[in-house]
Amino acid sequence: MVSINKLFHDIFNNFNIKIFLIEKSILIFLFCFIFSIGLFSQNSNIVIPPANIKSIVLQPLKPNAYAPIIQLGEKLILSFDDINAQEIIYSYKIEHCDYNWEKSNMASTEYMTGYATDRIRNYENSFNTLQGYTHYQLQIPNENNRIKKTGNYIISIFDEDENLVFSRRFIIYQPNVVVGVSVHRSRVVSTINEKQSVEFVINHQNLLLNNPNEEIKIAIYQN
Repeated sequence: MVSINKLFHDIFNNFNIKIFLIEKSILIFLFCFIFSIGLFSQNSNIVIPPANIKSIVLQPLKPNAYAPIIQLGEKLILSFDDINAQEIIYSYKIEHCDYNWEKSNMASTEYMTGYATDRIRNYENSFNTLQGYTHYQLQIPNENNRIKKTGNYIISIFDEDENLVFSRRFIIYQPNVVVGVSVHRSRVVSTINEKQSVEFVINHQNLLLNNPNEEIKIAIYQN
């Protein structure tokens, strides 16, 4: 059993909590879904798209799922519009990252089968609209690749001149442990109406943990 206390986070609304295990790195993620701020919006190394790129969406293929977090074997859909409407051939690159969202040293063949870099083949022009645009859509994984490792990932989109247009993050997990979670009011009087304390216990019967302080990492994301 592993018990971790004194984990504080601003709470603005009701939330649900899920915890997942990322293999090999042995990282436990605590997700707080708070319906006020976009998931990963606080990340500084996300590339902002140019003005002609609109309506970027990266979400699971399954219904009623919106955060880019999927179980290994499930699918994501990336879609966006280019209001220049010139049928630009965009390409993408999928890269594995470590816990801190830095690109890992793994070769693409270690975390994927097929092509980590490929062009987006599914696109179509708008018809009879006030603003013309080309709509692009990409399914991950697809017939040209398959992700075989859990972890943090960045997908980057490039134009025909190989200029980076924008990037987005997503997470692939496997539910390998059972976690009990309890939420309490902040013990600090000055923040009692602004913060809460989250305590959880990890049941890891099938997972060997020699040094929990080093092997377990916690991350809280707002949705």
